[in-house]
Amino acid sequence: MISQNINAYLEIPLDSTRSVFLGAEQGEPGDFLRTLGDVLGLECRTVDGNAPFCRTVLRSENMPYGKKLPIYRKVVRDNGFFNVYPVANGLPLKEREAVLLRFMLSGAITLEMLHSPGDFAIFHGSMLECGNEAVLLFGESGIGKSTTRRRWLEEGGASTADDAIICFFDNNGLYARCLPTWSNWSLNGSSARRYPVDEPRRIKSVLWLSRGKESQYIAQIPPAVWHAQLMSALVVHCISPMRRFSDEEKTEQLNNIWNFISRLDEKFSQRGLFAHLDFPLKATLAEEFRK
Repeated sequence: MISQNINAYLEIPLDSTRSVFLGAEQGEPGDFLRTLGDVLGLECRTVDGNAPFCRTVLRSENMPYGKKLPIYRKVVRDNGFFNVYPVANGLPLKEREAVLLRFMLSGAITLEMLHSPGDFAIFHGSMLECGNEAVLLFGESGIGKSTTRRRWLEEGGASTADDAIICFFDNNGLYARCLPTWSNWSLNGSSARRYPVDEPRRIKSVLWLSRGKESQYIAQIPPAVWHAQLMSALVVHCISPMRRFSDEEKTEQLNNIWNFISRLDEKFSQRGLFAHLDFPLKATLAEEFRK
C-alpha cells in the first residue's frame, strides 16, 4: 500500500457495494474535509493506524518543485491518485473552497471509474424528487434544467441535486446520490443546502430536456440525440481529471461511460421532456412517478 500521509478521510458511497475515499493532511485541509463531510451527512474519520487508499488527497503546502500553474490545474497525479494543492489565496474563500470541492469529488470518482469500473457514473443534470423517487433531467447548457427545477419547487416538489449526481444500478434499478453544486458553494459556502449522499433516490425516468413550442409533453426522441446528450452529461465532470490520463486511459474511460449508457438504454426508453412555462410540471410528470 502506498503511503499517502493523510490525517483524515471521508468515505463517499458509490453503488451499493463500493465507495471512494478522499483524504487530507492535517490543518486546513482536514478542516475542509470535515466541512465537506458535514455537508454530505458523513463522518470525517481521523486516521488511527492504517488508512484506506484515497483517490484524492488535499495537501496543506503549495505544489512542490517550484511549479507554477493556473488555479484550475493545481493537481498532480501520483500512482493511482490525485494530490490536490491549495488554490490562489487572492480568491475569496468560498470560491477557493469551490475549486477544491470540484477537484476532490470529480477527481476521486473519475479515477475510481477508471481503476475499478462498475455500475456507477458521475452525471450532470437536475433531479426532480417525489418522496424517495425521482425523475432525472439532462440536456445542453442553457436549455432550462435549473428553470425546470425551480418550477418543480414552486409547484411544491422537492429537489436537492441540480448539477453533479452519482448514478448507479442496483437490483435492475437506477438510483442517484446528490452531490454539492460548485456554483452554489462558491456563492454561499458550506451554509448552502445539505446533500445527504447516503440517501439515494430511485430513478423512475431519465429524460432529455428541450423546449416545447406551443405545449408541454413527453415524447420519443431520435437515438442519436439521446446518446449524444447522455455522453455529454456523463463526461462533463470527468473532463478535468481526464486531462491527466494517457490516450489509452481516455479510451478506456470513454468505453466505461458508453457501457453505462448501454445499461440506460436497456432500462429506459429514449424520450424527452418538452417543457413550456405555461403548463404545470406535476401534471406532465405524474405518469412518470406512477410507473
